[in-house]
Amino acid sequence: MMSSGIRWSRELSRPMKKPGSREGLKMKLTGKAKRIRTGILLFVLIPVIILTVYYASIPQRYVLQPGDVSTVDLTAPRSIRDRSATDLRAAQAAAGVTDVMLRSEQIVEEVHDRTESFLAAIAANRQDPPLPTPTMTPVPTEPDPADETEPGTVEPTDEPEQPEEDPVVNPALLADQIALDLNRELDLVIGQDEAMRYALISDDRFESISGHIRSVTNLIMAESVDQSRLRTALSEKIESLSASITFNQEDVELIDASLRLLLRPNVVFDQVATENARKAAYDSVQNNPVMIEKGTRIVALGEVITDERWVLLRELSLIDDGSFDYLHLFGIILMLAMLLAIAWAYLHHYDHELFASSSDLAALILALLIPFFVSAYIGRDMPLAPPVYFAAVLIAVYFSFRSALVMTFLLTAAIWPMTGFDPLFLLIAFSGGLVAALFTKGIIRKNNYAFIILATSGINFLVVAAYGLMQKEGWTEISINSLYSAASGGLSVIAAIGIMPVFEMLFNTVSPLRLIELSQPGHPLLRRLFVEAPGSSQ
Repeated sequence: MMSSGIRWSRELSRPMKKPGSREGLKMKLTGKAKRIRTGILLFVLIPVIILTVYYASIPQRYVLQPGDVSTVDLTAPRSIRDRSATDLRAAQAAAGVTDVMLRSEQIVEEVHDRTESFLAAIAANRQDPPLPTPTMTPVPTEPDPADETEPGTVEPTDEPEQPEEDPVVNPALLADQIALDLNRELDLVIGQDEAMRYALISDDRFESISGHIRSVTNLIMAESVDQSRLRTALSEKIESLSASITFNQEDVELIDASLRLLLRPNVVFDQVATENARKAAYDSVQNNPVMIEKGTRIVALGEVITDERWVLLRELSLIDDGSFDYLHLFGIILMLAMLLAIAWAYLHHYDHELFASSSDLAALILALLIPFFVSAYIGRDMPLAPPVYFAAVLIAVYFSFRSALVMTFLLTAAIWPMTGFDPLFLLIAFSGGLVAALFTKGIIRKNNYAFIILATSGINFLVVAAYGLMQKEGWTEISINSLYSAASGGLSVIAAIGIMPVFEMLFNTVSPLRLIELSQPGHPLLRRLFVEAPGSSQ
């Protein structure tokens, strides 16, 4: 509400009215007419404000088609997801996922069974080796009568029978039989040298070799091995075995050759797990997309617009295709409705006298509309320059410090879309508006005008500089932003002080600053009162 000095000066100029008189009835009708005029004014202003925010918040649009050459540099007015780059990166991430291989217990069991069958077949052939084919004895013929012995001669007696000797094992035959059985039963092709060694070694060496084959097989099959890993693991185990065996080093080669026949990779491709892993990699990139940050140049001057860039420009509302962004408009309506509701609730509970005085309400609306429309004009090109401090000074002068803070914050929120939702604007608008209202309310002398201007400009300069240093911006950018935000603060305060006489004339009020100015001893009016007014010289 208006300050007490302004209200007191107005009350002195109002004549006393009798209750129930024509003048009182006329005042009641006039008050009702004022409320109607206020309602009509708000009904007209609200659509204008909504459309102003809408057109000032959407970026400048261009008539472009794919294949056209851009005549300007087109930059992103806001951060947006780069769909093509994100999809490409996601596809690359999915393609980079290696196949998921799982250890197959079935293959492990098959390898163990084949190993046992391999050793059993060799042992069986060693225990029952093939015998060599016996030589054929000649068939006896009929004796020749001429050769019969004469009577009286003695026939020679038969030689004594010799004992049967153990059959001699032919190693070559045993080796061939081992190779034949392994090929027929296990479909394994063993080399002739390895088969011959199995045929020649003693039983204890065969048992030793069998034990080493089983232990190495168990060790390797306990891991998940593909073809490459199998070769590496087998080489490591054979090297370790060779270092540990003291005698019969030649058996290591036979063990190595046998294991290379028996072992095979025990992992299988899991298609479901692989697809899930690729989908997870794809979704991970999609959930962390490639972003085009605000201010990034999308199309350079003279560059041909591709189909992908044209789609991106359309998503950023930079293509003039004659469409109307109803979602953006609905968002603005929702935001402004919320701000108006907050303003009405504040005025209704804390400054309800404003509704009784149309001039006070008009002064408040004008103090807010002037910086609002100026911001609509400059906000797109200079997002840190909207003069919200203008409203902070005027409302602090004619109403109260609390009203100045609340209304400045609401005005800042309404202007924010027109700056492209620049977060730095909120920071400097809140801090600068607070300082402007604080020092305006605490003024006691005319020469404090300069202090208000310097304080508002200084806080804007420092806030922007601090923000730029924290964001690691360049010195040139920090300097430019700091200077024009400080200039905006100073010019806003100067404009607010300069327009006060216009407010006094339009709304028939006297601001406290004007009263302070008139109370200065050096003011011509006060000096004249001291000289000419009766008794004023004492």
